Amino acid sequence: MSAPNELTQTAQRALGDKLYEKRKLGALEVERLVRSMLVGNQSGEDGIVVSSSTARLDTLCAFLIDSFAQHENANKRKGGLLGLAALLVGVARVTPVSGDDGVSPGGTEGDGGSEITNRILNRAVPEILTAFKDCDPRVRYYACESMYNVVKTFRLPLLLMSLTTSDESSSTDSSLFLTDNSALTTDASASVLLHIFDNLCDLSADADADVQNAAHLLDRLTKDVVSEVGADDGKNGTADSVDGVTLTELLGAAISKRLAGDEGTDGNGRADPYRRQFLLGWIAAIDQMPEIDALSVLPRFFHGVMQMLSDPNREIRQQADGALRTFLVEIKQELVGVGDGKENGTSASVCDLASLSQTLEVHTRARDEFTRVTAVTWLREFVQIAGRSVRAASVGGSEYAALGGSDDASRTGRNTSNQPLAAISRLPEITKAVLPCLSHTETKVRDVASRASEELLAAALTAAVSGTLHFQDLLSALAECAGPNEVLRGHDSRELLDTEIANDTGESRSVKRIHNPPNNPPKTQHTATQAEALRWYLALLETAPAKARRLILGRGDETEETTHPQPTIKTTTKTKTKPSPSFHAVLWNLSSYDDVVTKRALQVLARLGRSECDFEVVARALVGAFFRDEARFALEETTKTEKAEKAVATGQVPDDTNVPTPSFLRTRGSNTIRALCLSLGDAFVVKRLAAIVGEFFENENSDDCDSRRFRLVFAQRFTDVLNAIVLTSIECGGLRKALRSTTPDHDARQQETELGGTSVGTSSSEATPTKDALFRGLFPCWCHSPSATVGLCLLAGFDTLAVFALREMGRDEDELTLETLIRLDQLVHVLETPVFATLRLDCCGGQPGSRPMARTALFSILALLPQSRAWRVLSERLKSCGWVTHGGFFSQNGVASEYHEEVPSTLDRDMADVFRNARAAHRLARRGTRNKT
Repeated sequence: MSAPNELTQTAQRALGDKLYEKRKLGALEVERLVRSMLVGNQSGEDGIVVSSSTARLDTLCAFLIDSFAQHENANKRKGGLLGLAALLVGVARVTPVSGDDGVSPGGTEGDGGSEITNRILNRAVPEILTAFKDCDPRVRYYACESMYNVVKTFRLPLLLMSLTTSDESSSTDSSLFLTDNSALTTDASASVLLHIFDNLCDLSADADADVQNAAHLLDRLTKDVVSEVGADDGKNGTADSVDGVTLTELLGAAISKRLAGDEGTDGNGRADPYRRQFLLGWIAAIDQMPEIDALSVLPRFFHGVMQMLSDPNREIRQQADGALRTFLVEIKQELVGVGDGKENGTSASVCDLASLSQTLEVHTRARDEFTRVTAVTWLREFVQIAGRSVRAASVGGSEYAALGGSDDASRTGRNTSNQPLAAISRLPEITKAVLPCLSHTETKVRDVASRASEELLAAALTAAVSGTLHFQDLLSALAECAGPNEVLRGHDSRELLDTEIANDTGESRSVKRIHNPPNNPPKTQHTATQAEALRWYLALLETAPAKARRLILGRGDETEETTHPQPTIKTTTKTKTKPSPSFHAVLWNLSSYDDVVTKRALQVLARLGRSECDFEVVARALVGAFFRDEARFALEETTKTEKAEKAVATGQVPDDTNVPTPSFLRTRGSNTIRALCLSLGDAFVVKRLAAIVGEFFENENSDDCDSRRFRLVFAQRFTDVLNAIVLTSIECGGLRKALRSTTPDHDARQQETELGGTSVGTSSSEATPTKDALFRGLFPCWCHSPSATVGLCLLAGFDTLAVFALREMGRDEDELTLETLIRLDQLVHVLETPVFATLRLDCCGGQPGSRPMARTALFSILALLPQSRAWRVLSERLKSCGWVTHGGFFSQNGVASEYHEEVPSTLDRDMADVFRNARAAHRLARRGTRNKT
């Protein structure tokens, strides 16, 4: 491109010289030329002269760009940058940014001068910005120097300017110096400030020390210019106010963009410390500027600052921590009302606590200890603020409907009263983030999380009392903290523990479908989190028991609770329930290896089953959990046996390392049932569990042999567990007294005090069940285990039934399995305990009230047992009681010919039929399995 006539050859050679002094002289010549062009406009016609000067300036600017700034020679590029800066300085000195009367001091009208300035800026500034990325470090250095001079000349209006294309530059709508707000609401992504900030962030980590120093000078100047917003004489207060908002948005966008991943690395895959230091410097600077509301844009770059807490550079960590501490103090002052948070107290700062809480929840799972501690500390402070606000709202009687309300309404003024409520609205998410920190390996993290959990629980209970707690969301969060890994990964926990017995359709299910329960929980390191979540459940059940039970058990709102004539007893109408993930999480924790977790899970389960309808849900789910885990154990055993047989067949050594994990019923089943008996009543719990297990036989309509066989095997194993609890545990002392009672049925109600641990969920008739009613309720379940049937009959005094059951066992050799003989062996040892002291006394011949049929039953046991240690014990016992001829024997219809029991004989007949049917079902299942094999 040809050079303008006004620009001499000497000036052109000076701009391209290798010496800085000569290039500087060339730049001064360019500035003198520009001033002469614009000053000469004063003597001409307005429109013609302005158009002519604009064209001449455009030609000069284009020549400097094409022939120097974009030249391949580095010296010419340096001279071109100096020339462009001189061009812009010359234009600014003749046509200033704004005059008091809107007309430039030189006489040119403000609009015309503004148009000339905008055209030149839109062409020259992009070239200087491009030079920031030049491959030559000296060119980058002079780019910083040139931009320094331009920013120093044009100040804040330049930084707020949006760069436009050449076609748009002629439009006065994009004028930099308009008095309205159009120039201040342009596209932020094209603003000069954003471009300078982005380039300075890169140059702060430049390899050349001179470039870094130049970038630091330009950086300080830019901060000084930005801090001038609102510092004018106040004549244009509206524009100043908009300037502050615009700068806040621009700087928030600029910082968040670089912190979002565009930081670059230092060559080792780590974030560059110089760039991070640059960003932290700007964050600290804008926080100190009175007219810039850093809190309003804090959520934009908060995540990036939190990430700096784990930076390997100690200085970066300290600066990030200092910035975060300052912000936390300002937030507390803003929301608690200790101070205004700004020096002049005129800011209408609104900090989005909900967004900050969401970011903090992510960082509570960070690997770095310091990051976790900081995140939990912030959340704890937010909860404290929110708790005070909730209590204040409750005392003042104000509505809490604004819980988690929109933040937009609060941005219009100083009112920030809803901000703490916005934080407390995220209490479920905060809880889900804080509780896992209780299981962290670092002590400091656990301590901070423990204090935060206490304050979270206090705030939750306060909200629950006022009726404003998001109960469903909080329970879901607790379920994720207390539940198994399947729940944590988003698996539908309802599928984990849906009981098989809940299916009333009679649908046939194969044993392969049954064998899909969750594995027993391993020895996890997250027991502290699970224990704390269960403690939360207990606190919620104590504070709002009705609502908590309804949501955890999944009862509908239509459930009606009616008060029984007995004041402490409630009965509830049955409704269709769908237990929540929280309920399944509690059941899952019953099989934990940690005693504290198991104890709290039992306490929660006991509180959930306080009413009759609620205990029905609890009992069915508990039996379903036992059933499915037994299925898992059986499948593992079968698989191991098949592998061992295959290994032996192929001549390999069987692998004995993979031992099946014991089932829930075998490890924690007895403790679970005993704890429920102690809390809810032994007769109530045992009778209801026995009825549910009995349904496994009564509702079994499946043609699948494997499924039917496994159901009956489970019923037998569960019956053995119940029988051991009834015969030996302290918790069932009242139940044993009721079964041993010789009081007639019509007087049994008067002995209510003898039945310990009366259930709060039963009616008065069920609180003191008669001996016959209790025996009838237990016997169908006990029939699944012959040895348990004998023990129950001997305890209750139904000796004839005991003899009948033993003779039925002796008639079929399939009944005398190894497991049955082991149970009979154990029963013999139980007969030697104080529980059966009355039986041993009654077996003495010739004594009043002696029980000859009991002696017959004991001799029958002696006949069935092999001559083991138990056989010798029982034999010696019978010898010590005297050899008295017993009377009575069973006829073929199952009724004793010499029967002198106080109970009606029809009871024996009915129970005998029940026993025959149950044992026939077991024999049929065994034969089907044998034939299939």
